[in-house]
Amino acid sequence: GLMVLGWLVLGALALCCSSMLRQAVAVFASLSLMLAGFVTSVIGHTMSMDAPPVTVVIVRLLSRVWDLQQFNLIGHALDEHPVAWAELWPRLGYGGILILSLITVACAVFQRRDVGA
Repeated sequence: GLMVLGWLVLGALALCCSSMLRQAVAVFASLSLMLAGFVTSVIGHTMSMDAPPVTVVIVRLLSRVWDLQQFNLIGHALDEHPVAWAELWPRLGYGGILILSLITVACAVFQRRDVGA
């Protein structure tokens, strides 16, 4: 279920990018943002203490806002214990909020866009 939710988030991201950008740029932006979503959590947790504090704050904020690894349950798939609902509800809520916000932005941008141009 979480994999499907992750794909729905990526679909909403592609829809949002395509409402703002031309076709080639929208494909590039969607793929780039997808890859960024998969690595932000890893980068945020492995930042060294030598990094400037502003950079650490920005990267950690991005890793909390745009973390697509939350839909990846491969670590739990190898366990013998099922995933607890207490752990699934925040991930489901995060996915729902991402989908709603991306589609809302896409609708707002598309409403103001000149389709004939």
